[in-house]
Amino acid sequence: MGVAWRELEIPLELARVRIQGQQAIRVEVIARARTSVQAAARMTETSAEGLVRFREEPPVLTHIEPAEEQQVGALFEQYRGTVRPDVALLLSRYALTDIARRVVGVGSVGTRCYVVVLTGANGDHLMLQVKQANPSVVATAMTPNETTPRPVPADAPNGLRVTANQQVLQAVSDPFLGHLEANGRDYYVRQFWDMKGSLDVSAVSAAGFTEYATACARLLARGHCQSPLVHWVAGYLGGSPEFDQAVVEWSLAYARQVALDFAAFTSGQPSAPTRRSTRKA
Repeated sequence: MGVAWRELEIPLELARVRIQGQQAIRVEVIARARTSVQAAARMTETSAEGLVRFREEPPVLTHIEPAEEQQVGALFEQYRGTVRPDVALLLSRYALTDIARRVVGVGSVGTRCYVVVLTGANGDHLMLQVKQANPSVVATAMTPNETTPRPVPADAPNGLRVTANQQVLQAVSDPFLGHLEANGRDYYVRQFWDMKGSLDVSAVSAAGFTEYATACARLLARGHCQSPLVHWVAGYLGGSPEFDQAVVEWSLAYARQVALDFAAFTSGQPSAPTRRSTRKA
């Protein structure tokens, strides 16, 4: 059970990672500032009627059509019915102020994404992101077996599948995770900015990078431990360093190939693939 509840505290882990300068402090300060308050200050403005509205920045941020706006109230209630009771109660204290369509990043090209700003009675703001949830790429490429986690039924909406699996894999998930369905498409909902942070690994010492990688590995391992047959994984890995060494060799070969590809890209010449390791993992 200890693994299931494992989480990494930001101050503790950043304190352990020996980082050059004050980067650890900056990372935490910046992450803690990335909240709905900051997002609203950056992306919204007050209209002549005193309403908070998104500041249009075409093509990145644009308002939806009036016909779509008519559905927003019902869709918000649909989403509110999928979150925890305490979160649903909290959301009931906010009024839906505005919604806009937002262009997504490279990893979500071709999907719909919206941002919503809610306003509380005392004038505070909460911003949510609504992202389209498509069928799992993994599910389309392979047949589920006894090792596949099934937190929801196979015919569950994709929005529910995404949120349920996030809650399974993460020790601490976004409390505002929820889902909805609109016009034949599935969506999941989360906070727009929820204090995410990242490190500039180029500024980390060798020892610090090792500890940072260890922290990431612990979180990845925790996710794998949620498999119904995690003992199969443990048995496969065993107690020898053979698998560890195989992963190291693969990683080094990958890094070499990336360097070759970048050199080829900048020179305009195709790169040759690196020689693969013959070691079996």
